[in-house]
Amino acid sequence: MSVEDIIHEVNDGVAQITLSEPDKLNAFSGGTLAGIETAMQEANGDDAVRCVLFTGAGRGFSSGTDLTDGEDEGQQRPFQGR
Repeated sequence: MSVEDIIHEVNDGVAQITLSEPDKLNAFSGGTLAGIETAMQEANGDDAVRCVLFTGAGRGFSSGTDLTDGEDEGQQRPFQGR
């Protein structure tokens, strides 16, 4: 997931951060975390924001970590299979 897959909107003092890759059930990747961090920094710097709402597009919030992300780039998974 990339930063473009995070939708960040502010309405009436509520910052809504939406994970927006429903075809992968909004699985987390490094890009997801970067997008969330950017959105949270923006919300933190906006005095009009009173709360932050996290949601996921599609039928699920998140399926967890995207273990396929970056495999072709030589990245190691935190835990190797048996």
